[in-house]
Amino acid sequence: FTWAARGTQSLPLHERGVLVASMPVPSAAYTRASHLIRPLHTTAFRACLPSAPRCGSPRCLSSDSLNQPRRVVFLGTPDVAARSLELLIEASRAGEGGGFEIAAVVSQPAKRSGRKMKLTPSPVSQLATEQGLKLLTPPDAKDEEFLSELKTLDPDLCITAAYGCFLPRRFLDLPKKGTLNIHPSLLPLYRGAAPLQRCLEAGDEVSGVSVLFTVLKMDAGPILRQQQRPLDGSEQAPELLLE
Repeated sequence: FTWAARGTQSLPLHERGVLVASMPVPSAAYTRASHLIRPLHTTAFRACLPSAPRCGSPRCLSSDSLNQPRRVVFLGTPDVAARSLELLIEASRAGEGGGFEIAAVVSQPAKRSGRKMKLTPSPVSQLATEQGLKLLTPPDAKDEEFLSELKTLDPDLCITAAYGCFLPRRFLDLPKKGTLNIHPSLLPLYRGAAPLQRCLEAGDEVSGVSVLFTVLKMDAGPILRQQQRPLDGSEQAPELLLE
């Protein structure tokens, strides 16, 4: 995840090709996008594409609002997602990416944990609170109140990293430029939960991270960029996810 988040720190939001706004995306669109997105270790989340048709598909670029700060909503829950959020906060405050702001952070509700079963907010929730960011903790992404508030926020882009909830069509229709997901595998390998753990269990010689558009089918959207990471067999998933 942090490979991908570091990769988001140098590509201005206006440096986008115009992608066809329907699914599936033609191969020429993939080619144009890959030429505009620099190597993942120095670019990646700001590979968002502005408005057009909905349901998570890439959107066609509009020049009307290029000078306006982009409104980004981040969704995540565990420690690894908090690290991605931390890097995005740093990039936002440094004015990188052509100018964007984190309009809100979404995480799963606090859960009881430990011997005393104390109600504990997620690592992403804790970071958002510490940084003074607007925090939403809906029971799920289908919650009517949450969807109404997200619509009011009017996000340009949503970014997910281990959020842990299914994103319905009504959610995907809201961000103008779509929703990007940071996924720790070289898709299409290891779609779904615990991809890095499954990669290590399989004894693979290489792992990596993918940044892709979110569509209704799990981890099946257009891939914007991938970064490989060779493995020597000594890696542990918790440390590797935060590398």
